Amino acid sequence: MFKKAACTLIFLNAVALSGMDYAVSPEGDDSNPGTTGQPFRTISRAVAVLKPGDSCFIHAGNYPESVDMKFSGTHTNPIRIVGEVDGFGRPLVVLDGTESIVGRWEAVAVKGIKAFAIPLNEPTVQLFHKGRMMTEARWPDQPFEKIWDRSTWAKGDPGGCKGKMISSDIAATGVDWTGALAVLNVGHQFKTWVRKIDRHAAGSNEFSYTLTERMGNGKEDGPTWGDDRFYLIGKIEALTSPGEWFYDDPHQRLLFIPPDGMEPGKGDVTVKVRDYGMTGSGLEHVVVSGVRFFGCTFNFNNSNHLVIENCHVLYPNFSRLLNATLEPGQRGEDVLTQISGEHNLLDRLWIAYGNTSGIRLSGRSNVLQNSIIHDICWNGNINYPGVHVLGQTGEPCESRVAHCTIYNSGNVGILYRNRKNTIEYNHVYNTGLACKDIAAIHTGSPEAAGSVTHHNWVHDSMGKGIRGDDQTRSLTFHHNVIWNCDEGMILKGDFNACYNNTILGEGGHGCLIIPTRPEPQKWWAKHEFLEVQNANSTFRDNLVETIVYRHDPLPQNRNITNNRELAGQAAMIKLIKQAQEQNFSPFGKVGAYKLGEPVWKAGADWLPPSLGFELKINAEIARSWHLAASASKKQSIPLPRNLRESRLNSVSKNKLQALFDECWTVEEIAARREAIRKRNEQSEGTEAHEVLDRI
Repeated sequence: MFKKAACTLIFLNAVALSGMDYAVSPEGDDSNPGTTGQPFRTISRAVAVLKPGDSCFIHAGNYPESVDMKFSGTHTNPIRIVGEVDGFGRPLVVLDGTESIVGRWEAVAVKGIKAFAIPLNEPTVQLFHKGRMMTEARWPDQPFEKIWDRSTWAKGDPGGCKGKMISSDIAATGVDWTGALAVLNVGHQFKTWVRKIDRHAAGSNEFSYTLTERMGNGKEDGPTWGDDRFYLIGKIEALTSPGEWFYDDPHQRLLFIPPDGMEPGKGDVTVKVRDYGMTGSGLEHVVVSGVRFFGCTFNFNNSNHLVIENCHVLYPNFSRLLNATLEPGQRGEDVLTQISGEHNLLDRLWIAYGNTSGIRLSGRSNVLQNSIIHDICWNGNINYPGVHVLGQTGEPCESRVAHCTIYNSGNVGILYRNRKNTIEYNHVYNTGLACKDIAAIHTGSPEAAGSVTHHNWVHDSMGKGIRGDDQTRSLTFHHNVIWNCDEGMILKGDFNACYNNTILGEGGHGCLIIPTRPEPQKWWAKHEFLEVQNANSTFRDNLVETIVYRHDPLPQNRNITNNRELAGQAAMIKLIKQAQEQNFSPFGKVGAYKLGEPVWKAGADWLPPSLGFELKINAEIARSWHLAASASKKQSIPLPRNLRESRLNSVSKNKLQALFDECWTVEEIAARREAIRKRNEQSEGTEAHEVLDRI
């Protein structure tokens, strides 16, 4: 049955459609007129004849084709492409990016291991067995169900640096890995690089590779390189375990070890042969509804007023080389689920199991809503977030991500850039599963000015929950709930607004970080550096475990006011339990849920169907740190002004500052901070100023 969902963006003011109706069916023929009784065989044939106001209705079935759309509709007469759905509204039309391998499988032995071989003229990057993705032969082994098990990556040892990996793990293999591809999560670890191994010897614990790019943090050696992770692909010696495959280029054959050990039957094995199931450029007023993409995705460029709704996109993209980290002359085009242009609506999408980005919205005034995106960015590169929103440099973006559920990401859940974006009512969790130094919702720089992040649930990030990064200006974070993250929220820069957020955790992990020190002079920054951060920002009515200033002096900012800290209190434990149960209740006049205001929910209002398998999560937190209850309350107290402004060098001042801190008890610090808060709320000469003078 067909369920023709309302297309809210286009049809609100549209008049009745006046156009032709065409039909497509697996039993049709492209020589037919495309009527209900005599349908076309392919979707491509149908879209070639569509005019403004026309509709194409697609019957259930598998369509192994790439549909390139050329024609547009109008505001009052859009073009509609509608797939058949089941009784639950789920798409029954499949645009398939894979094809079956045809031929006879031959049993062979590879290094003493039983496998099956079949001729294959062209290499592939993705293989499926009975509809489930298999893993390209790699070391250490990692079945698809363990893409989030960090222990399946080899670990680097101390002494490594850029261009050199040291690992006792690789020495134990006894294999010469020269020529293999190394997938490297090294150095800063918010990026992952793929590089060919230039030199290695069997039994050696060291291999070299070429990496000429400057690392993002500028550090090319040192202790941070001792906890790097990596794995290797591209050599037949890695073919050792059930579920693995390898393309034997010299012999133009595919080698495969089936999970059940049995010879594959006809149609059991399919390989990726096309990247896109649907594309278009320069389109206007087109609706696509009720289509399932498998092993491929959609990409619409420079298109406006499109509606993409109720579509499922599974295994949409796969990249062995991670183009974003290659040198310019070596880069190909990333395969992305993407829409660029203006005033496009993406509604009720399910996007899952892509090793690069979930979806990218480029342009202006685009909306992604009520969608579910999960299990993406397996290698942990920040260039491939779950949702990526960006516009033109210096121009307002004004796009919106609303009521979406985004989870299981190797890096960032939502990454947004450019001005005046809105990130609202999203549920984002299990992020940073394959890297470090990230946030579940991430933005930064003056380019993001005017953007607002509000009413989101964020939890179980291996890094921070929400982050306004270096040189942030004029951002707003309000009414967000963050729990079980390594760190809660940080808002750098100045002229920011942060109010009515709830940040939960223990041992200092439920922290609101307010940097006040001079902005670090990063080599890539394009804007003037501030001598003091957040001097003009507002932080009020937040309910948090603790506020920290990164050992900076307490800020002289009257707009940091009326924040409630619960470090070490029983109320914090209760609030964490409520958050885990998603059963929130108001907590006075502070935090994301206030007395007298409606209790709101975040995330999509539906669940996708099960695919019959579960992915194991075994990640690493960003930093194995824990603050004692007393330490979480103890912050740095600035030196007296005469010492701060003296001619002593910075080393002497730092030593004096450390000694000064040791002289203050936790109780004295708490009393001083409370007095500072009250003083900032009142004018000079009041009791608060007199109390502060006595401390």
